[in-house]
Amino acid sequence: MLQMIYTGMKRRRKEARYVSIVTFVAVLFMTGITLFQNIMNAYVFETNLQNYGDWVISSVNHTCTHPYLQVESSIRTGSSLVDEEGKFLELYIGKADENFQKLYDEIVYEGRMPMEEDEIAMDISALAILGYSYEIGQIVEVSYLDAEGMIQTKSFQLVGTLKNFSAIWKGERQFPLPNAIVTEKAFEVFRIGETTTYFYQLNPKYNAINTREFADSFRAKEGEAQIYPVTYNDYVYENKVWGTSEMFENVTTAIIFIGVLAIGYLLTVYMGRRRETYYRCRCIGASKMQIRKMICFECLMITLPQVIIGMVVAYTSACLGCEIAQKQQFAVNFIVDENLFVKQIVSACAIIVFAIVTVQCGVSDKRIAGNTAQIKPKKFKELRRAAKRTGCPEKTVFRRQKISDHFPADHAGNDAALLEVCDCNAV
Repeated sequence: MLQMIYTGMKRRRKEARYVSIVTFVAVLFMTGITLFQNIMNAYVFETNLQNYGDWVISSVNHTCTHPYLQVESSIRTGSSLVDEEGKFLELYIGKADENFQKLYDEIVYEGRMPMEEDEIAMDISALAILGYSYEIGQIVEVSYLDAEGMIQTKSFQLVGTLKNFSAIWKGERQFPLPNAIVTEKAFEVFRIGETTTYFYQLNPKYNAINTREFADSFRAKEGEAQIYPVTYNDYVYENKVWGTSEMFENVTTAIIFIGVLAIGYLLTVYMGRRRETYYRCRCIGASKMQIRKMICFECLMITLPQVIIGMVVAYTSACLGCEIAQKQQFAVNFIVDENLFVKQIVSACAIIVFAIVTVQCGVSDKRIAGNTAQIKPKKFKELRRAAKRTGCPEKTVFRRQKISDHFPADHAGNDAALLEVCDCNAV
């Protein structure tokens, strides 16, 4: 049977080549697009980490514990700065612990964090509001209210400018992040109304979890009062290439689904042209199971190699593309997502299974499934005349064996002629 299928495919190599090329292109497109989405999504994620902070949840005046959380850092927010008339400017002085300074050193735009009591690092928006330039080393004067409500002024040397993380990072409005960082000793006079915000990083091993549900587990249940606010960093974990996580998954699924349907339809049309051949095989005694096996083998021989080659080419191209992008100073890393790879493998298998199932349904008409009769002598003569008349396009393949079970008794003999009559353009 395999030899018969192989020979038939050689005679139909133009059609088979066309189907193979389309299958390869479809798998390459499907795998390449989903890979590109995943790589760009990783790029967006890394960019969001730099802009909005590498933390998954934050809490105010309360620590959280969980095996999925690996690093804790904190920053304290003190008094608000005031103008000459004592009006609050909504600019706050704070103190960051060592972990915060190590983990989020990217918030430093220029210079460094303060190390001495008379040093300060301030974000550029606060400097602009206070009327100062961004020059490192200048003396900055800040005014605040002491415990008695009197305006006090303190001078610092600017040693660093910060990005506007206090305005960009997500947090509770009533618990703002500081706009300026000072040392522990200098912070003592700014501790009026002090609050502490704790930031927690997610262990990379658990990046695949549903982070929104994970963050919700730290919040109070419905009907309970939330004593300590917990903020979820959805700026990082929910922003995807296509907007939201749900949209990203929907687009990926749509691309895969369209690819499966396209290839399945093409194979269905291609295999539908084989109905006459299957009918002839049924006439000469082929069982339904043999016909179904023929269909399965033909689909596998056409699609399986192209599916494998298409995926290999897509992954190789993606890897090379990322290397070229890195040389061009783009922070793009080639990452093999296990979940995406499994989804692609399942989709590739679905292409083959869908094609086989649709073709099986397409050839199960009355002419194929309903015809169980063996070839008759009259039919044998007609097919033989057709073979002689058409010459090369059609050909009769003879094999010697007993035919007592295939012809009426008066035609039976010890040796016989026709057992397979095939359309060589279709077999």
